Amino acid sequence: MEETITKKSPNWKVFLPVIAVLFLTIITYWPLVNASFVKFDDDIYVVENQHVIDFDVQSFFSQHTHGHYQPLTMLSYSMQAKLGGGPSGFHIFNLLLHLLTVVLVFLLIRKLVVNAGIAWLCALLFALHPIHVESVAWISARNNLLSSLFLIAGLLTYLRYVEKDRTFKWLIFTFLLFLGAVMSKSLAVTFPLLMFVFDFIRKRRLSLKSIVEKIPFALIAVFFAWLAMKNAGEIGSVNDSVLAYSMANRAFMIVYAYVFYICWFIFPLDLSVVHYNPFLNEGSLPVLYYLAPLALLIPIILLIRMKSSRRQIFWGFAFYFISISLTVQFVPVGNVIVSERYAYFPHVGLLIVLSFLFLTISRKANFQKIKPFALVVLLFFISLFAYRTNSRARAWENSDTLFQSMIDDYPEDFYGYMAMGNLCKMRNEFPEAIGYFDKSIFYDSAKPELYNNRGLCKMETGDWGGALFDFTKLIQLEPESHKGYYNRGITKYFMNNPEAAIPDLDTALMINPDLVRALLFRGNSYFVLGDTLKACSSWMSAGIQGVQEAKDNLEKYCINQADTSRSVIGAPNQLKN
Repeated sequence: MEETITKKSPNWKVFLPVIAVLFLTIITYWPLVNASFVKFDDDIYVVENQHVIDFDVQSFFSQHTHGHYQPLTMLSYSMQAKLGGGPSGFHIFNLLLHLLTVVLVFLLIRKLVVNAGIAWLCALLFALHPIHVESVAWISARNNLLSSLFLIAGLLTYLRYVEKDRTFKWLIFTFLLFLGAVMSKSLAVTFPLLMFVFDFIRKRRLSLKSIVEKIPFALIAVFFAWLAMKNAGEIGSVNDSVLAYSMANRAFMIVYAYVFYICWFIFPLDLSVVHYNPFLNEGSLPVLYYLAPLALLIPIILLIRMKSSRRQIFWGFAFYFISISLTVQFVPVGNVIVSERYAYFPHVGLLIVLSFLFLTISRKANFQKIKPFALVVLLFFISLFAYRTNSRARAWENSDTLFQSMIDDYPEDFYGYMAMGNLCKMRNEFPEAIGYFDKSIFYDSAKPELYNNRGLCKMETGDWGGALFDFTKLIQLEPESHKGYYNRGITKYFMNNPEAAIPDLDTALMINPDLVRALLFRGNSYFVLGDTLKACSSWMSAGIQGVQEAKDNLEKYCINQADTSRSVIGAPNQLKN
């Protein structure tokens, strides 16, 4: 760890340990080679995305995908879909991106601390850290890998610009890499601020030139930040759920998010695919949220104690806080407090802190005495990280293993059971799905979609009374749910209560006029009640909008409206909305 890089150092000797890191990383992530797509956004972004299948390059650059404008990421999906290879090819490509990023992390740390051993150790920690599994194993998180790769490469070219003769071409290279990063993932917009961080790490004076040269970067960042907020608003991912918390509680939640990634960098425990916003108990957050600010003493203590590396450590933490800032719910987006994939690039800032800590400690006079003990501790942590990473990679083998891992990790959390229930429902395994939804509702009885999905499964098994209960509960929780009224209406219809079905179907149509199948069932209900005129009118409206069953009923029963003796109960068989 004390080997200093000089111009005379043979490159092949420097990179031999890096090759070992890459080999160990491949072994650790090997379970992904035969992994499948998962029913966790992979269907939205890849498997069922017609633009990806058709190699529709224009759409990638002209529109967002599920609220995310990431044309380069989508282009990579589409190119792989054309080349074939199935999900294994996608996973291997993700792993290759991770390996390239590991190499760039090594180069960046080596450039900052000028020490091959420390750079190698930091690259090893980055490569095998369990919290990074989500970014590598989840095909839908490729945007994280691509943007991080571009960002770190951009930081390296920017350092070349700052440290050498400030040749303009290196600034152009940096700009192009930054453009690649924001076109892979919009969270890369913090890059211009990171350029200032590296100015200060390298003791570059703040001047008019150093500000002006970053203006093009800032303009691109502002544009992509605006575009991200606009797209998120269009799909409704900017929500009001966080607004239910008081301003004080929201402040504690933001601090908790900052602290989470620092603590999990050191002790990656209780990892999971989802970490939802906390429940309030009489207006109070869990105690851990109020204790989170105490963890901020860690960087303060380090800054006080490490005088020789204080400047570098300060700006390493600045790197982390800046790059993670857009994910800590200053603007309420989604309903999760933290996401592990968000740590992938910001952890480079913590590695910068760690590298200078190692450098300072290695220069201590008594370091040689504790060096064997330090190496044993590091070996233990790295082995633990590798084991945990391999275990979590195995969890991403397919949808079943992923959702079962959620249940195993958090047996008292609703989400794993809900995900497994949805998976069973998709496979038409309705009794099994109902069992999972029962458990999910037991742990969180306030999620409307759970009642809707369980009700649909009960309809499929003929439990009409149970379905009626679930859809009524759904309406109580979400009074403007067109699904609730629609599904309760057709449930009443199949329970031979068409008179009660009609008001629910009318309400569903009032909330969502495009719900054309509600017109079909309303027509069926009117027909059973003997009101052929209204039945034919509803069928006519549904038939015009392409509902074949409505066209069939028009042909059968509306040519001669005097024939009202026949019933069409049981004719519709498509119950799912």
